[in-house]
Amino acid sequence: MDTLSGRRALVTGGGGAIGRVALGTLLDLDVDEVVVTGRRREPLDEVERLAPGRVRGHQMDVAEDAAWTRLLTEVQSDGRGIDVLVACAGVARRAPYLEGRLEDWEEMWRTNVLGTLLAARHLVPGMSERGWGRIVLISSAAAHIGLPGRAVYGATKAAIEALARSLAAEFGGCGILVNTIAPGMYLTSMTEAFLEANPATAAAIRDRIPVHRFGQVGELAEAFRLLVTTTYMQGASLRVDGGWTAT
Repeated sequence: MDTLSGRRALVTGGGGAIGRVALGTLLDLDVDEVVVTGRRREPLDEVERLAPGRVRGHQMDVAEDAAWTRLLTEVQSDGRGIDVLVACAGVARRAPYLEGRLEDWEEMWRTNVLGTLLAARHLVPGMSERGWGRIVLISSAAAHIGLPGRAVYGATKAAIEALARSLAAEFGGCGILVNTIAPGMYLTSMTEAFLEANPATAAAIRDRIPVHRFGQVGELAEAFRLLVTTTYMQGASLRVDGGWTAT
């Protein structure tokens, strides 16, 4: 049976729907401790209560370099590093391209791209030194197919996949395996509100998905389990989307 006993993990955006699936998967794999980051304190308090003593919440903005220095100084004060990174922190703003607000574009680039770049930059040195690391970055179906109103979001996710491939090529020899998960349309509180408000769009998307339904976030657990325990997958993107991007 796969196990991560003796390892320490970090999940950015761990208070969100996908982040909580990643967290639950890591706990099921017996990881010693999971550090969870987020911008708001309330979700962090909630996830800490899921496994007292094994989950540690840390409020921060992943796009701030100094925040990463503070986090690692605190977390690694016991001399142990972080072995697994799951970067779930992300922002999605939907708008027709010509109507998109610059501040929304900047927020998506800062959180989705810069936040992921900084996470890897701060954690890869320790993983490299120890000769073992697993990094899972969150992409999206929007990185693989054109979606109206998702131009900038899709661009940020395509950038994340390019980052994963480059990190895989550069640090594979150090024992670090880097891969991405590209979810399709999953039912979360945010997407459900959009789908209910736009029934025609919801029907069009559902009809294009070969399995003819939207995903449940818990179905991502298998992908997380595979990528945090793999011994040979490197630079791959798992499209867990019901076949949406295959059509």
